[in-house]
Amino acid sequence: MKIVFNCSLYDFYRDYYENIARELLRRGHEVEFIEDNYIKDADFTVTADESQKGMGGTVVWIGHSFDGKGAMWNNPDCLKELAKNADYAFVYSSVYKNILGKYFNKPIYISGMAKLDGLFGKHGDNVLYAPTFDKELTADSIIGESIEKIVGSNNLIVRRHPAYVTSGKSLKDSFTETNIVVSGYSSMGMEAIVLDKPTILVNNPNRFKHKSFPPKDYVCNQARSAAIQINNPKELKKAIETYKKNPSYLRKERRHYGNLLCEYRGVASERTVDLL
Repeated sequence: MKIVFNCSLYDFYRDYYENIARELLRRGHEVEFIEDNYIKDADFTVTADESQKGMGGTVVWIGHSFDGKGAMWNNPDCLKELAKNADYAFVYSSVYKNILGKYFNKPIYISGMAKLDGLFGKHGDNVLYAPTFDKELTADSIIGESIEKIVGSNNLIVRRHPAYVTSGKSLKDSFTETNIVVSGYSSMGMEAIVLDKPTILVNNPNRFKHKSFPPKDYVCNQARSAAIQINNPKELKKAIETYKKNPSYLRKERRHYGNLLCEYRGVASERTVDLL
């Protein structure tokens, strides 16, 4: 097979493709990462974004986010756009298959999230801070610079949304060098739960004003119970101390919601290539 990976929108989508590409190469297939052009002899185009169109062959959408803020999975317009552009959809779990099935009448397969392969069981000594950018949802307005004072600059990794900020560690290094993740409504908070990392999620009181904030029963809202939820810097400090004393705190909850969010954990690349 010859597979092209659509990188036309954001460079960081390569994070979602790399493990799949390595598995394809290991099995003797051809791969290309492209930003434009059309490859006539391609068997598949793999895309991460619902707005990306095919660049050759059959179009397979693999998604790019657990979407803790509902920007895609709670947005019918985005899902209808996906239905126009993709021939197949590979999703993370049966929960997401059920959501997408309301809008996408083409084949949907459960593949897991390939970009997380290789990150399970990897822990460092740092705290990762991964806020989203939306003003109604960001953790910055709640804890601000206090996180650096609480954690210490030498033990803090900050990774903001890569579509807007290009500096900072890679996704792989961000996760493998940390043992506690602090987020708000970023997908990285959900990824941390899937990876069974102690997670702290910041509640923004303006969240219900966000145009696509998901309903209470949405899986990412439910999964917040697998994290310590905080509302101010004082609670942040206490939450970090709780996890340092007991890293296993909320592990049962993390594993439960990790199963709902993502299947084929650690082998999603193999599963994806099997499906192709």
